[in-house]
Amino acid sequence: MLPFSLLLTLLLSVRLCGANGQKGCTSNGKNYENLQILDHSNGCAQLQCQFGKLVTYYEACGKEIDGNCHRLNLMFDYQERTYQCRKVEVADGFEYSNEIAIPRVENCEVNGRIYESLEKFRIGNGCREYQCQNGEIVPLDAKCDSEVDGKCHLLGETFEKNGKVYNCTSTEEDEDDIVYENVVLDPQPSGAQSCPAGDKVYQNFQVFTIPPKCDLRQCQNKRVKILTDACAFKREDIKCFQQGEQWKDGERTYWCSFNETTKTVQTQIIAKGYGKCKRAEKWYDHMEIHTRLDGCTSLQCQDGKTLPVQEGCLWNVDNECHALNSLWQHENTVLKCVLTEDGLYRIFEVDENGEIIDRPVPTEEVPVFVEHCPAMSADIILVMDASGSIVSTTFKYLLYFLSRLLTAFNIGPNNVRVAAIVFSKTANKVFDLKTYSDYESVSKALQETPFQGDVTNTHLAFDLIVDDDMFGPAAGGRYDAPNIVVAVTDGNSSDTKTTLASVDRVKAQKAEVIAVGVGNIAQDELYGMASRPQNVFQIPSYAQIFSLITALANLTCE
Repeated sequence: MLPFSLLLTLLLSVRLCGANGQKGCTSNGKNYENLQILDHSNGCAQLQCQFGKLVTYYEACGKEIDGNCHRLNLMFDYQERTYQCRKVEVADGFEYSNEIAIPRVENCEVNGRIYESLEKFRIGNGCREYQCQNGEIVPLDAKCDSEVDGKCHLLGETFEKNGKVYNCTSTEEDEDDIVYENVVLDPQPSGAQSCPAGDKVYQNFQVFTIPPKCDLRQCQNKRVKILTDACAFKREDIKCFQQGEQWKDGERTYWCSFNETTKTVQTQIIAKGYGKCKRAEKWYDHMEIHTRLDGCTSLQCQDGKTLPVQEGCLWNVDNECHALNSLWQHENTVLKCVLTEDGLYRIFEVDENGEIIDRPVPTEEVPVFVEHCPAMSADIILVMDASGSIVSTTFKYLLYFLSRLLTAFNIGPNNVRVAAIVFSKTANKVFDLKTYSDYESVSKALQETPFQGDVTNTHLAFDLIVDDDMFGPAAGGRYDAPNIVVAVTDGNSSDTKTTLASVDRVKAQKAEVIAVGVGNIAQDELYGMASRPQNVFQIPSYAQIFSLITALANLTCE
C-alpha cells in the first residue's frame, strides 16, 4: 500500500503519446496491448497488461469445487464443507486454490447404522453408552453387563444377588481393550449399614446424587463411594453430562473433561460458534456479505472478522466500478484504483511507467475578485463532497476553487460570514459562521480540510445544518442576512429520496441552495437540491470547475 501522506498530494493521470499499444506485454507467445485484459489459466481470475507487465488485478479461484468462480477470500459451502478461495505460495510464485476452511462434521457408522455427531447410543449388551463425536466413537460410562441380576452396573458399584455381594471391576487386557466383569467379593463384606449424606440417609447399595452436583454415588456399608464424575451445566435448570460427553448449547459446543491436575471434571468450551461482524451500524452473520453503498466493494463476515471479497473504486465520470489495481484510460489520461494505507479505495493518475504521479497543489491562474460585491451581506455555508469517487488531489482543486470564489465577497462580521461542512460516510463541521472574520483565516481553514474518501451520504450534511442550527445566532447566523448554501458534489448520493428530504429541511429555513454537480450525477437529484433551475451548475469533471467561478460568483452576489 502507498503511504497516506504521499497519496494526499497525488493526481490521477498519465499522458500517453499513443494508443493502448504502447508498452505491450508478451505471454505464451502472444502479444497484448497496454491495458488489454486476458483470462487467467484457471478461467476465473483476470490479468491486465500494464505498461509491459502482466498484473493479476481480478483475483479468483477456479471452478473445480462447485462449478463457480469465487473471489479471493470468499467462503462458500459445498457438500457440508466450507471452502475459502486462498492465494497459496508454490515453487514458482503462487496459485489460487479453493481450500477447506471448515471441515464437514462427520457422522459415525456402527453395525450398518449411521449416528450423527453428538448422538448417544448403546451397542452390544446395551449396558455401555457411546457418543459419536465428529466421526469418532467415544465410550462414556463404564459398566458391567447384566448377566448376574439382569441389571447394568457402574464400574465400582456393589450389589447383592442370592446372598452374594458382587462388585463391577475392570481388567486391562491390552492398551486398547478393557474388560468389565462382575466379580464376587472375597471376603464377603459383613454388615449392611446405611450412609448419612447431607440431610438424608441412604441404604446400603443405594445409588444416589446430591444436587446440585451430578456425580453418582453409592452407599457401601456406611461408606459413600463416588462411582462416576459428571459435569453440572446450569442454564434455567441444571443438566448433567457424563465425563467425556460433548453437547451443544446455542452456537457453542461444550465438553465434560477430566482435569489431571485437580483430579476433577470441568466444563470446557471446545467450539464457540461463529462470531458476527458489525459494519455500517448493522450486524452481519458468519459468511454474510456486506456491500458498501457505492456497490464497488463487498466484505464477508468470517467468524467475527470481515475480509474483502470484492474491491473497487467508483469513478464519477462513468459512474462505474473499476476493480482494485486495474488501469483504464479516459481521453489522454490513465487512471488506477488504489487501496491506500488508511484502508480507502481511491483513484489516481499514473505516468507512462504506471507510477502514480506526484503533483503539487494546483496553482492555475483563476479569477481573484476585488470588491466584486463589497456591500453584500449574507451567511454562506459551503457543503463539500469528499467521497471516494474523486481523488485527494481533485479534492484539493475543489478547496482551491472555493477559496478563490470567496475572494468575490467582503468577508467580515458585518458583511459575508462563511461556514463549511465536509461529507462522505459522515458529515463534519469544518467551521461555523462565527469562527473566522477575515478571508485569510477562512481560506487557510478550507485548505486544511481533510479528505474522507468513502460513500456519498449527502443527506447527513444537510441534516447537520438543521440539527446544529448552523444558521442560528449561536453559530453566528443573523436574522437580517440571507442564508445561502453552496453544495458541490461529484456523484449520486447514497439515497436520493433521503437526500432531497434533508435538503427540504434546509429550504424550510428560507435558505437559498445552489447546487454544483461534477460528473455523471442524476439530474432529478441535482435539480431537486437547488432552490430554482438557474441555481444548478454542472460540469463533466473537476478539470472544468474553474470555468464556473465567475458565473457562480455573480449568481451568489445576485
